Amino acid sequence: MSAACGKGPSAPADASSTLRVGFGLSSGANPTAGLRQVVNVLAHEGLFQFSGDGRPQPWLAERLDGSPDGLEWRIRLRPQARFHDGRPVNAETVRQSLVSSLPAMLGPAYNDIASIDATGEFEITVRLKRRSTFAIEGLDVPIAPPDAPGIGTAAFKTALADGARFEMVANDSYYYGRPAIERIVFRQFPSVRAAWAELLRGEVDVLYDVGADALDSLKASSTRVVTFTRPYTSVVLLNNRRAPFNDRTFRRAVSDAIDREQFVRDGLQGLGRVVANPVWPDHWA
Repeated sequence: MSAACGKGPSAPADASSTLRVGFGLSSGANPTAGLRQVVNVLAHEGLFQFSGDGRPQPWLAERLDGSPDGLEWRIRLRPQARFHDGRPVNAETVRQSLVSSLPAMLGPAYNDIASIDATGEFEITVRLKRRSTFAIEGLDVPIAPPDAPGIGTAAFKTALADGARFEMVANDSYYYGRPAIERIVFRQFPSVRAAWAELLRGEVDVLYDVGADALDSLKASSTRVVTFTRPYTSVVLLNNRRAPFNDRTFRRAVSDAIDREQFVRDGLQGLGRVVANPVWPDHWA
């Protein structure tokens, strides 16, 4: 969930060009690492991003063409794209980035890739040993120069990374045009409550990832709350090595007795969907 205050003190003169984000991560032992991850996601782009139905959409690349047998894929890059340090996003640099990052991203599925070649200044060809959907889904891995993994291509670039404060500025050479927002300032707070207090004082514009446990408090104020569903599954596992869960009949009875709708209604305050397996329910497959 994200939250924004509906009332507060007068905004500063540059409010239209600066977005102040309070980061009160409600779960996890290292919230600063979570904030750094958000900043990295905003600074980097993959070749493709995947829509709600799991199909690839052009991002840093502008086109993806596959052979009839599904064993060869040609990726056309955007000729006007630049890294934040001004270097062009050419095929050889992207090839090196893919070779460096895809093994960890895909795991054993990386063995399905026979080769990744730069077959033109702005064209990459991926050849597969066998048809593999996993290999194509790995094309959303963030692209960065191998010698500078912190440099991305997105609309904002990191200007300051100082512990609990991060600042990003607009990318003047972004291929879709310069963003209307000039600067994004992220501030880390020790708790959601502390971040919310700063929101009410008008010191930040938005809270990010406040968690369902804070929903009741936020709704009782003048705060506007925005919720969204993410493709992650919460799983309850039974230890089938110990009695009585080592009895298949008992496990099936327990599974049938669980009210999954109540889990979502009470445990997640209705902010979730019941699914039958770990696959995102809107995925094309």
